[in-house]
Amino acid sequence: MIYSPYSLLLLNRYYSPIQTYQTTSMASQQVTVKQVIIQGELIPPDESLSVGRLLVVKPNELILAQYDFTTSELKLFNALVSLINPTALYTKNDRVRGVSLTAEQIAWLTGINQKNVYKFIRSAAHKFHSRPVVILTESDNPEKPSWKNISLADTSEWDQNAGVFNFTFGNEIMNLLSGGLSQYTKYSLIKIHPLSKPASIRIYELASLLLNPKLRKPVDKKYTLAEIHDLLALSHIDHRNGKRVLTSSYENWSEFKRIILDPAVKEVSNKTDIEVSYTTIKVKRTVVKVKFFFRYIPAAEKAKDSTSDNVDQLKLRLGEFYHAEKINQLMKSYSIPDFKSALNYFDDLVAGGKVVKNKSAFLLHLLKYNIAVLPEVANPYSHLYRFGTVEYEFVNQHLMKNWFDLIDINRVEIQKFGLSATCLLDEFKEYRKLFDKKAVIFDHTTTDWF
Repeated sequence: MIYSPYSLLLLNRYYSPIQTYQTTSMASQQVTVKQVIIQGELIPPDESLSVGRLLVVKPNELILAQYDFTTSELKLFNALVSLINPTALYTKNDRVRGVSLTAEQIAWLTGINQKNVYKFIRSAAHKFHSRPVVILTESDNPEKPSWKNISLADTSEWDQNAGVFNFTFGNEIMNLLSGGLSQYTKYSLIKIHPLSKPASIRIYELASLLLNPKLRKPVDKKYTLAEIHDLLALSHIDHRNGKRVLTSSYENWSEFKRIILDPAVKEVSNKTDIEVSYTTIKVKRTVVKVKFFFRYIPAAEKAKDSTSDNVDQLKLRLGEFYHAEKINQLMKSYSIPDFKSALNYFDDLVAGGKVVKNKSAFLLHLLKYNIAVLPEVANPYSHLYRFGTVEYEFVNQHLMKNWFDLIDINRVEIQKFGLSATCLLDEFKEYRKLFDKKAVIFDHTTTDWF
């Protein structure tokens, strides 16, 4: 959606329910996500963090710019952008114009497992400093577009003691993001929360740029393949000769369509409020342009299709693990939320470095014991336990399997005090006996079981 400078004056009314900003150069204070987040439609783990109406406001040239980030890095970048007041005036030497996010907030906003946030932030911060945003404009020579590199970050800092990421945008990018934008696009951060591919996020942003949320009329637009490749960061400028170079893997249209374009179009249509489709324009037999069609999906239509879509999407994902007969059998035993939580936990473990040799058996194991919702003290895959230790063996063989059968007071005490970290392997049998007697509560003060 393209907004005029006049509509920008009204943005503060909708940007935040708490007026934490002013419109002078003194406004650029350090702000945190809690200052601008209000209750939304997703409920975060601690009920204190929600992205319901946190707005991403970007100038259109930044929407169309080229930057090569992963899905989680894009979500982090957009979360940081959403904390900038686009109507404030930031001076070049204003050194307190940063924003901050806690580890818990980063995990929630990006989908990263919280125990992997430190590693993720190190990698993301390095990219934000080393990879510029590239704004391309066509020149008289179609093979050599004009380009402008913009540094994304000025400073970034991780405070390990506080568990906080502090980030300051570079001067040039701040000039783009604030001070009154002539043409800009805005959308709710929650809309990209379920998307799992960088191309999906970029296509959703492109659709948001073109669609008018008030008129809600369908739109279409043609793009050359070069323009699409630029938008999805599948090309780069060779600075030795100034020519656009396409990533070799996607030079073939059918491969690009199968690996990048079709999955992204399908994901945006299935998981957001915008439906995307396209047709190709050919010269002889060669695809030269793609015509995209974008439309908002009416709420009633989305609600009607949501149940069947969920089942179809779930079966498609489970097809990576089981054959059709096994999937139908499992769906009689477990609910859709059971499958979703198990699959999400499976993905988190793999992203965290776990090697899974038998995916189908391991997913069934996660489902059987509902491991995704276990507290960390009862979860053998949590950071509390190392593989092969007596604590791991005890939790894996007994506590995990019987957690939901324990009486409430036992579960509360175990979560409060944890398990002993000093037991020898030859005491493992005693653990088993005590557990069988429902007495597996370790008193951390007297070293007695009760």
